[in-house]
Amino acid sequence: QLKMCISSSPSTSSPDFITLSNGNLEILNSPNTNNYEILERLMDLFELVYESVENFNKFYAFALIVDMFIGLINALATVYQINRVTYESSRASWEDTVFVLIKIPMHCVYVLRLFYLINLGETMTTEGLGVLRSLQRTNTASILSGGAGGGVLLAKIQMLVTRVSLNPPSVSPGNYFRLSRRLLASVVSLLATYFIVLTELREEDEGRSLIRSLLKNSCVNNSNK
Repeated sequence: QLKMCISSSPSTSSPDFITLSNGNLEILNSPNTNNYEILERLMDLFELVYESVENFNKFYAFALIVDMFIGLINALATVYQINRVTYESSRASWEDTVFVLIKIPMHCVYVLRLFYLINLGETMTTEGLGVLRSLQRTNTASILSGGAGGGVLLAKIQMLVTRVSLNPPSVSPGNYFRLSRRLLASVVSLLATYFIVLTELREEDEGRSLIRSLLKNSCVNNSNK
């Protein structure tokens, strides 16, 4: 909740309020210049935060994309090694087992770090959309009653609403994709599918190897006869 108490003058008995509570932005009592100034300052602060998030996404876009790409490749390699150790335990070397035991904690740390970024991004999105709904519920008539200044402020509100609705604040490297729980779930689903495919391929190879060995033994037995 954000509450700001503004007195229109030192002698005012009841102060004016600009209240952001539960997604509602209300201008109580009669509108005055101070209300517009405070509302405009709040919008400027929100725009500053919004632009800072966009600058972060642009500046760290390459680093985040490369980091996620390397993390995905490492995860695929680890899944391959886990599958190999699981289904080829008799042929897997000790180095393969150690590789898996070392990589799993590293991936857990990476997922926790990624989940922190995802939680941060979704929190920013939720708060940004909350501000958007608050601005949409602002009393338009009371703003326009302020004259030319109210018209300018209303136009600024409408521009900000359009901008945020099209691209809400979030952790989005270069605006190519958005870090979210859905993206993390998709990656986990991809890794699980990769593990299942590897398992099916290994079972097919084992089946073919078994058939070859049976045919070979049968040919040897027939030749001996």
